[in-house]
Formats: sequence, C-alpha cells, structure tokens
Amino acid sequence: MKIFLKGMLMGTADVVPGISGGTLALIVGIYERLINALKNLSPKIIINILKTVFSCGSKEGREAFLTEFKKIDGLFLMSLGAGILTAIIVGSSFIPYLIINHTELTFACFLGLIIPSIFLPWSMIKERKTSSYLFFLVGLAITVGSTFAAKGDVSSSHQVISFSQATWICFSSAFIAICAMILPGISGSFILMLLGQYIFVLGLVTRLICSITGRVSERKAEALSLVEHFSNTQTIILLCLFSLGCLLGLGIMSRVIHKALEKFHDDTMALLTGMIASALYVLWPFKINMLNPDGTILANKGKWIPRAYNTLPDFASKTFIQAIIIFTLSLSLSYFLIKKGNKAQ
Repeated sequence: MKIFLKGMLMGTADVVPGISGGTLALIVGIYERLINALKNLSPKIIINILKTVFSCGSKEGREAFLTEFKKIDGLFLMSLGAGILTAIIVGSSFIPYLIINHTELTFACFLGLIIPSIFLPWSMIKERKTSSYLFFLVGLAITVGSTFAAKGDVSSSHQVISFSQATWICFSSAFIAICAMILPGISGSFILMLLGQYIFVLGLVTRLICSITGRVSERKAEALSLVEHFSNTQTIILLCLFSLGCLLGLGIMSRVIHKALEKFHDDTMALLTGMIASALYVLWPFKINMLNPDGTILANKGKWIPRAYNTLPDFASKTFIQAIIIFTLSLSLSYFLIKKGNKAQ
C-alpha cells in the first residue's frame, strides 16, 4: 500500500506540468530502486515472464515465473504503476478543464512549479565549460523552436486529427515524454505540453472514463471535443499505443539517457536545463486570443492554446493579481519539494 501511495504522488506530478515524477521518487526515497528496476526491464526478461505465466499451473512454472519476476522487482513496479495510473485517471478529469477555462491562473501555477526545476539539472553539472552553455542554448532552441513553429496557424485549429495521425501522435509523444519521468526536475506532462499534445492525451483518458461511466460533465465537454470523433475501440487502441510508447521509452531511452549521462554527463545536463528553461516562453500565462476570419474568438480553446502568441498582461486586472499570488505559492511549493528531494539524495 505504501508503494501504491508513493506511485499516486508520482502520478500526480506527471499529470501536472511541473515537478517531475523523478523528483517525487527522490523525495519519497524510491528513486534508486526505481532506476535499478527499470535497468533490468529488458525485452528478453519480459518475454521470459510471458512464457512462464502460461506455465504457472505447475510448481516448476510458478518458481520460474517468480525468479523472472523478482529480477525486475515486479511487485514494486506493479504497485507503483497502479498508483501512477490511478493518479493520472483522476487528474485527467479536471486538469484539462482548468487549462481551458482558467488558462492564466493554471499556467501561472505550472510556471511556478517548473522554474525551480530549471536549476536542478544545471546544479548537477560538475564542470561548466563553453560546451555547457552551447548545449543549454541548443536545448532551449529545440523546444522553443518546435512550439513557435505552430504559432498563429489559425486554419489548422479547425482541422480534425485523423485516427492514423493520432496513432503516431500517441506513440511518439509517449515515447518522448516518458523519458522525463526518470529524470529529476523534468515533468513528462511538461514535455507533452511542449509537444502540444497535453490536452489531447488527457482528452483520450477522459473519453474512456466517460464511456465507462456513461456520464459527460459540462466542464469536460471542450476537452472531449478534441477526441469525440473517435469510437470507443479507437480510443482504447490509442491509449494502448500510448502505453506501448511509454513502455518502449522506459526500456530503450532510459538506457540511452543512462549512457549519455555516463559519457557526456555535463553536456546532457546542460541540454536538459535548456529544455526546462523554455517553459518561461511556452507556459507564459497570458496569451493572445486566436480569432476566426470574421474577428470572433475561436470556439474550441483547447485546440488553439498551444498555438497562441504570448502577450503582456493587464497589470491592473484582477486576473493578473490572482496569477501573481498563485505563481508565488506554487513557486514556494516547488522550491520546498525540490529542496527536500536534494536532502533525500
């Protein structure tokens, strides 16, 4: 039960763009155990586990299964995974609503959570050289450039994502974002936000929940509109592809990142720092409304928020004051949690 609850904490961190699941794993004291378990999670062991599952009827089969299962610390990963999945399901029911209907306040909260994380990988650089600053700029350029490329594309906001497009989006975004979970300071949901797929993916989860419960609340309607043209079967397939992307990302990219940190530690950390620092641009709370050709605001805000240009706030407005208060509180919370995580190391 303790591992399940710790998984829920990690899952909550992964839903909210800000503190990463890796940071929470450090705080609750399971980070090293998680990394060791993931390093042992190879295709060969997974195949062996699947083979031994079908032979569990015999004593020898059960013993073989337990031997392979213990190699990956299976009970720990299952309990942790169940907690993470539970938190993601719960979080997906209200976070898209907050982003769409309370954009300034929600983004102010996210930004406050992320800013202290910028300094975490940078502080891990052992020797800052010219290449460190160069890789920092490369990481910054990659993430800001990829999001800036989509800014102001009003026409594409009316397009419906086809099922074939969605399959690639779900798999590739999961593959990339899951890498963030194993790195303290980088949030997987933050990567999804950078890729412009955050609300879309949470919309799929919400769609599945609504299909099971048979209830669709008004506050989820706009997020659901992004995926309402998919059938229940297609929704399940897309979520399975997302899960497959996560699994392969953990198995493959965790090894790549481990090697990169082992051989090019400082440059890798500088690159990651630049990617996190891009949040200052990407998650700026105040956006310019995107308009239809007739001058009216685009109806589906969930589709155009990632494409909207940043703007200066109305400093005398009530929203700006509220955003500052929320930003300050979330900044303080993030700083406190990261400080606790550093002590846990």
